[in-house]
Amino acid sequence: MGKRIVIVNERGEVQKKYLPMPSEARYFSEDLLQKMIFEEPNLLSAEEIDPDFSNLIPISREVPVKSGSIDALYITPDGKICVVETKLWRNPDAHRSVVAQIIDYAKDLSRMSFEGFCESVTKAKSTESIKVFFRKIKEKHPEINEMKLQQNIQDSLSHGRFLLIIVGDEIFPEVAFLTESISSAPHLEFDIALAELRFYRTHDDQDHQLLVVPQIVGESKPQVRAVVRILYEEKKPEVVVTPIENDELKLNEDTFMKTLDSEGQEVFKEILELYETHGFPIHWGTAGFSLNIDLNGKHVPLCYGYGKKAWFGQSLYTAFSDILRKVENGREIVLTFREKLRRTKIFAETEKELNFKFKKKLSESQIADLTKTLVELADNIETNGYKVTRAD
Repeated sequence: MGKRIVIVNERGEVQKKYLPMPSEARYFSEDLLQKMIFEEPNLLSAEEIDPDFSNLIPISREVPVKSGSIDALYITPDGKICVVETKLWRNPDAHRSVVAQIIDYAKDLSRMSFEGFCESVTKAKSTESIKVFFRKIKEKHPEINEMKLQQNIQDSLSHGRFLLIIVGDEIFPEVAFLTESISSAPHLEFDIALAELRFYRTHDDQDHQLLVVPQIVGESKPQVRAVVRILYEEKKPEVVVTPIENDELKLNEDTFMKTLDSEGQEVFKEILELYETHGFPIHWGTAGFSLNIDLNGKHVPLCYGYGKKAWFGQSLYTAFSDILRKVENGREIVLTFREKLRRTKIFAETEKELNFKFKKKLSESQIADLTKTLVELADNIETNGYKVTRAD
C-alpha cells in the first residue's frame, strides 16, 4: 500500500484518512490526464524545478512537430517554454522511449521560427497564427508586451531553453537510466524532470471526487553535454559542437562511488560485490546502475542504485515492475519479496516499487540481510525462468 494522507484537527486528532487509489481501479486515460494538467498547470509543480516556471500559461494540446505530437505545451509571461509528455503506468513499454521522445520534440522546437511556433500551437497559418497566438495570451495577460514576448520566445526556441516534464501516475525507476538520450542534443539548454500524480479516493464510492497530489520525483542535473570549439581564421568565427559520447557519460564503479556519501558507500559496496561473488551482471548508466540476474543471456534487474547526482537522489529501488513483465510467476515472486522487504522497515513504498533514500544509517546486519534477500530473489527468478512470449 502506498502513502496515506491523514487529515487532523488543531489538537492533532485524526479526522480523515485517504488511501491511494489502486492502479486497477483507475478508469482514466492519458487524454484525461492531459486535460487535467492542461486546465490546472499547478499540478506540474514546475516552480519546484525552476522558479522561473512558476506561472505557466496553457497554450495548446497535441501540438504537431516533425517527430510527433506534443501532449501539452505552456509558456510563461516572459517567454519561457514548457513541454509536457504524459504516460500512464499501465504502458511500461512507452516509459522506456519517453525520454528520447520528449527530447526529439525539443529538437523540433529549436528549429522553429516564431511564426512556425505560432502555426503549430494555433493551427492557423502565417501571420494570422501570430494574431491568434497573442489573442490567446492576452485573454489572461492583457498587459503583455507583444514585441518583447516574441523576442523572448524566439530566444528560447533558438537556444533550446525548455523545461521538459514527463508526467505519469507512477514513474518507473528505470526511466532515470534513459538520460543517455540527453547527449543526443548537446547544443540545447533544456532541463528535464519527472513528475508523478498520486490519486486518492475521498469516499468509498467510485463516483465521488478524487484528491490529486503532485510530486517531483526526479530532475536532471547540470552536466557537460558537449565540447564547443570556435575556429577563427581571419573570417567569421565557425562554431563546431562535438557531442560527448555516451560511454564517456556513463558511470563505472569508481566514479559511482564518488557520487555517494559514506552511508551510501557502505551499502552499495556490498551490493556491487554480488557481481564478484554471484556473477550478477551490472549495467551502468549515467545516473547509476542496475544489478541483474542472467537467464540464458537475458537479463532481469534485481534492483536499481542511484548516486546523489541522479534524478532520484542517492537511493536504492526495487525492480518489481521488470520482474512482473519478464519472469514466469512474477506476481507471486513480487508479492513474496515485497512483504519480505517491507518487514525490514528500511524501505518506503510507492504503488509498484519500494525505495530506500538513505535517510537513516543501516547497520551491518541490515546490510547483510539486504544482500541476502537480493540473492534469494535471484534464486527465485532463476527457478521460475524468463517469461515465454509469442515473440520468443
